[in-house]
Amino acid sequence: MRSVVGVILIMMVCLSTPGCSGTSEPEYVDVICEETAVVSFDNRVVDKLELSPFECGFNPSEPVDVEIEVIGNNDFPVSVITTGNWWDWYVCGDFDYYSNLTELGVVNASLVGEVEAGWNYVFIDIPYSCDTPPWSNTTSIITGSDLWSGNTYGSYLGTLNSTSYYPVFIEEGRSATVKLVGGDDLSRFYPCSTDVDYPCDGAPGLEDESLYVEGYTYWGYVYTAQSDEWRISFSGDAGGAGDVIIQEVKGVATFDVRVTISCDCLPFEGR
Repeated sequence: MRSVVGVILIMMVCLSTPGCSGTSEPEYVDVICEETAVVSFDNRVVDKLELSPFECGFNPSEPVDVEIEVIGNNDFPVSVITTGNWWDWYVCGDFDYYSNLTELGVVNASLVGEVEAGWNYVFIDIPYSCDTPPWSNTTSIITGSDLWSGNTYGSYLGTLNSTSYYPVFIEEGRSATVKLVGGDDLSRFYPCSTDVDYPCDGAPGLEDESLYVEGYTYWGYVYTAQSDEWRISFSGDAGGAGDVIIQEVKGVATFDVRVTISCDCLPFEGR
């Protein structure tokens, strides 16, 4: 009986001591990236920060376990890629990747695996991004369709979808202020004048650098993180009302992503 009691006491002590049972939790666990991300399927705007591929970079001093959770908010597939070769991925070159932490053309993903010490990156990108590089026009894959036309004294009221973005074109030689009423830091008008890669003065021969409609100047685009009824308002210049076109370009994926690392170590000590 004493021996049985002794075994029970030892088991109780073991269960209360980290590491004794052989099922201890890792010494280090950290969610290093967690957000609702947005990726455009149109490479004409894919380099813009708010519509660019999701990137989570980390630089552990030792190998670590990585867990990636991706939950799609619509039916657009994305590719989850984990690699240590940032530049080769960016220029669509040949690169090594972690096969158990990479999955192509999925709406949802749950991946677990180990990465080596040093810089590693988790990317979430559109499946065909290297078939049509960022500097190429993708109108053969995705084209805009006219949603509304009017003038800068008017406003558009209607449904805007989170799976689309909405280029705005102003009559050549005119200017306007564009506003998404009730918007916020993510759901708003993004003026092209703030992005040197996509200037406002698009013209024939510059379609790759800017969106272009004959007789109009590309002014920027509207994006909404939530599909709902929205109003886009305009105010014209001193010359009176100028013509306006709003297009819809379908192909924006939104998803929730979380990247967690863990190990029996201090992976960022001294870095």
